[in-house]
Amino acid sequence: MKTLFIVLVVGFISLAVLLIVCANVANLLLARAIKWRRELAVRLALGSSRSRLIAHFLTESLVLSGLAAAGAIGMSVVAGRALHATLIPNVAFGSVLSSRLVGFTALAAMVSAALAGIMPAMQASRPDVLPALKEDGGRSTTAGRARLRRGLVMAQAALSTVLLVGAGLFVASLANAQKADLGFDPWHSIQIRIERGETATTDASTADLYRQIEERLPRIAGVQFAARSVGVPIGGINFGLDVLVPGSDSTPRSPSGPPSISAVAPDYFRAIGQRIERGRAFTEQDLAESAEPVAIVNRAMVEFVWPNEDPLTMCVKVGGPAAPCARIVGVASTHTTARIGEAPHMMVWQPLDRGAVRGVRGVVAGTEGPPAEKLDEIRAAVRAISPSIRFVDIKSFGAPVDQELRPWRLGASLFSVFGLLALLVAAVGMYSLLSFDVAQRRFELGIRRTLGAETGRLIAGVLATSLWTVVCGVLIGLGAAALAAPRVGPLLFGVTPHQPVIYAAVACGLILVAGLASWVPAYRITRVDPAQTLRIG
Repeated sequence: MKTLFIVLVVGFISLAVLLIVCANVANLLLARAIKWRRELAVRLALGSSRSRLIAHFLTESLVLSGLAAAGAIGMSVVAGRALHATLIPNVAFGSVLSSRLVGFTALAAMVSAALAGIMPAMQASRPDVLPALKEDGGRSTTAGRARLRRGLVMAQAALSTVLLVGAGLFVASLANAQKADLGFDPWHSIQIRIERGETATTDASTADLYRQIEERLPRIAGVQFAARSVGVPIGGINFGLDVLVPGSDSTPRSPSGPPSISAVAPDYFRAIGQRIERGRAFTEQDLAESAEPVAIVNRAMVEFVWPNEDPLTMCVKVGGPAAPCARIVGVASTHTTARIGEAPHMMVWQPLDRGAVRGVRGVVAGTEGPPAEKLDEIRAAVRAISPSIRFVDIKSFGAPVDQELRPWRLGASLFSVFGLLALLVAAVGMYSLLSFDVAQRRFELGIRRTLGAETGRLIAGVLATSLWTVVCGVLIGLGAAALAAPRVGPLLFGVTPHQPVIYAAVACGLILVAGLASWVPAYRITRVDPAQTLRIG
């Protein structure tokens, strides 16, 4: 599922950016074709065929695409390795540079050349010959071509809006997921398990080794607590045992299922950073055979089974009706057992070797800093306990949590990087369009200034035309994003697909960038010398 998500995200973003770039290149080629309108009309008047002119423009577009494809292959090697190393290290794929990549890039270059060159080629190959021959420098242009160029800018703004809305949704999801209360501290806790050689097979000797590991680990600098346990916080254990509550005929079953059961030593909750919200944790006295049966439950179980009662006055039977009723002495926080954002899962803990769950499956330990800094020292200390220890398996609880965060991190990174790239390309397109418009209208603007038109009003008029094009594109993009957002709703966390703040921020940001990109060409109006313009005209 996650691999499919990665493929879909990369494919959609790549297609959107490709369309934006094609629109930008098409706009630039179209602007140049308008500038060469008189020359093209002369060539047609001298007998050149339309197909030859179209071939000329398509060839030029293909050369540009080919050069871009060559640069893209080099960049893909670097970017692909960086992407694999930082965002998807567990997703296996072959060499970044392969025959498939080269072939796909060549195909994409040809498609891009066709997309970017066909409209300028068609427009340039059919000018009105007589009016074009009468022009003196290409000042005039047709309204249809102006609408086409503004339509391409509008398309760039719309696609940029979709990408930036996606970036905003995934960035917000990532921020919410990183701030989610997991109920324990996965970034500073680990589990240690051992495998023994063939000469040591009895459970008693293995249990004794785990006890020695529990005692030795806190002596290592940076290791705060260690505790033997049967279960672990992520992947809670359910042994198929019934948990009965006095007054109830069956095991309580919440929407997430029946309670999971585990057995732990006293320092277990401190070792994994899990909070005891009410009551107390287990003590060494609770491990004694003569001690009263006790248990700890999590908040999810309290809220489901005893929503209006004091859980510290209740007891539970683990293992069937004949099991002793274990008095609840503490309520722990509800921690994640499989996925971030999952439905709360009920848990019951018993003192180690005192309840229905027996044996030791490993030792959990809590560290002051990142566990990776202590893994070698911890592994050496465990190996030194007995020569019968053949293998030491150390797992950080942060690894599965990090894997859960990866789809949001990938979506946020890709949408943000390519969204900003699309915004930059769109801004260049807006700048080039308005620059060309100002150059084409130089004669007109010179006359208007000669007749007394205020410079500020001329600038405002040019900016209004540009911004209106962008606003229309943004509105189209917001509508498209609103229609597509529910499809990615299940991939979001703590944010709705139609978050008004994100949509408004993207719209305002795009319009602001459009205004900045349009200001410099519009400002050139103030540098127009009316007398010189009229002499040129």
